[in-house]
Amino acid sequence: RVEAEYVGEPRPTGVLGRLLAPGGGTVVHFDRFLLPCLSQVEYRLGDPGRGSHLVVTTAFTPEAEDRVRLFSAVSFRLPLPGWLVRPFVGPIALKVLRQDAWMLAAQVENVKRFGGERFAHTELDVLGPHVWHLLRRAARGERGEPSEPARRKMEV
Repeated sequence: RVEAEYVGEPRPTGVLGRLLAPGGGTVVHFDRFLLPCLSQVEYRLGDPGRGSHLVVTTAFTPEAEDRVRLFSAVSFRLPLPGWLVRPFVGPIALKVLRQDAWMLAAQVENVKRFGGERFAHTELDVLGPHVWHLLRRAARGERGEPSEPARRKMEV
């Protein structure tokens, strides 16, 4: 697995930010990838055990060379009652996943247009190089710890 912690991230803007942190503040934010096919985004704000906590876990199931089906679970604990928040969390999570799907579809089209994958990574791509490293090792049947650090903190 690989995990990135984003340090010093301000509360998100918009409805999601107001639900997660009505009083503002700094978000504890982790992104994770777990072999073979899970991604996870976690946001925490406020006192442990009493503050806001949102976790979105997504499983990717390949269906074809250029098609993947997503299955997601959204778990949350907020200062507001669940019945009040639930109608907003689902649509917001779906909007984020639709944006991701749109971006991935554009990437697939570019891979087709240019005849293959030629990805480049910058220091802002915190997880990408590590995910590719894990996937290549798994494809070769290698087990054990990766040869490079798999945990990074990113100052926001």
